Amino acid sequence: MEGLTAIGTQIIIAVPQGWNGFDQPSEISIESWKSDEVDMIVLWKSIGPRSGESTWKLTNVSRQEPDPALFRLPPGFALDDRTYH
Repeated sequence: MEGLTAIGTQIIIAVPQGWNGFDQPSEISIESWKSDEVDMIVLWKSIGPRSGESTWKLTNVSRQEPDPALFRLPPGFALDDRTYH
């Protein structure tokens, strides 16, 4: 996924009729794909009778070093490295 190796898991939860207002038996599916290369979940999907389908996916993965300017303080700001207890 997105050029990364990922391992996926899927959990199916059986929801019996009558539980929490369900008028018929149903299933909830949760799918998760994790990449150890970036130590992150790269895809998460859930499907259920009440919430419908939700999907989150990591996209535009770049393994290049970020621009150092992203870590510079903006003009007018100062670093306060005091330790508070």
